Amino acid sequence: MKRLESARILLGATASLALSFAGGGHAQQSEQASPTASQPHYRMAVARWEYLCAGGLNVFVTHERGGVRLTFNSRIRTLKQIESGSDSKYSDGLLVWSVSGDFGSLEDISVKDKPKDLAEACILQSSYPPGGRAAGSVTGTITYPADIELTPEANVIVELKDYTDKPHPTIGTYKARIGLAGGPIPFKISADPSKINPAHQYALDARIVVGDEAKAVNQVTSFVLTQGQPAKQDLILRATGLPKVWKN
Repeated sequence: MKRLESARILLGATASLALSFAGGGHAQQSEQASPTASQPHYRMAVARWEYLCAGGLNVFVTHERGGVRLTFNSRIRTLKQIESGSDSKYSDGLLVWSVSGDFGSLEDISVKDKPKDLAEACILQSSYPPGGRAAGSVTGTITYPADIELTPEANVIVELKDYTDKPHPTIGTYKARIGLAGGPIPFKISADPSKINPAHQYALDARIVVGDEAKAVNQVTSFVLTQGQPAKQDLILRATGLPKVWKN
């Protein structure tokens, strides 16, 4: 009997020891799994862009799979990418957002064969992920008198010129149709960095034209880029003729 009782005690101790090891194994597995469960989940950043258009209109663009989400004038639209050659175009059948480099435009195509400009002369102001400013690029805005006569064919022309010698050679030009959008009008000139000499002086010449007639010009020399001058200038243009309220 004593031997039988001793065998029972030994068997119970062995079973308890086995369960103890098994429990410890589960605890160890749980401890190993917990760091994985506690790792943070990272969300991929969504690409987005902000544009400033003629008339001071802002257009915000967010990338979505197969297209973009457009926000302007408190309106939000989702547009799908469409075939467009060298430019990128997005549409929902009613609107078309066109992008070429840092420039964009928005059209209303809801009426067949009668597109309507909703945002003209749009220029990229910021993006995420951020991109560095290209060497030789100049940005800014143009403001012009509200009382000058313009037509839908009006264009703004901004030229980056080397003012070191005469005549002043042009090394970069921005031209865009502004129609009747009003100011301010954003602009961007991307000049060849190899043509920028730190020892030279560079300035902007700007004008608004209808056909070959200049309606407004800048009368103050605005230096940029070199010798401590900025890469951004906001230009104020003056009318070249009589205001329309003075005309018969």
